[in-house]
Amino acid sequence: LYRLGRTRSKQRAAELLERFDLTDAGDRPVKTYSGGMRRRLDLAGALVAEP
Repeated sequence: LYRLGRTRSKQRAAELLERFDLTDAGDRPVKTYSGGMRRRLDLAGALVAEP
């Protein structure tokens, strides 16, 4: 994932899920997320690579 190692990518994903308050929903399919949750997930996905 963006040339991050497996361990670092999992760690970064966990950090971002916590930052965007999506930790509880992390194991649910995205199609069950509300619109706002999807927007937060999009932002988290953009920040995975630490731009």
